[in-house]
Amino acid sequence: MQDNRLLTTKEVADELKVSERWVTKQIQDGKLQAIDLGKGYRIYRSELDRFIRERQTKRDNE
Repeated sequence: MQDNRLLTTKEVADELKVSERWVTKQIQDGKLQAIDLGKGYRIYRSELDRFIRERQTKRDNE
């Protein structure tokens, strides 16, 4: 089941321990999908989970 909670760029940045600017760049580069509300972006929780999963390193035996 998808989690449809909306997160702000600040919430995403805090969770990933990166800057809001980095999060915004990922959105602008098309790596992280977001909703542009004019005054800022919102990111679905399920989209953030996908973004994280795709960046996980692989184990040697995988």
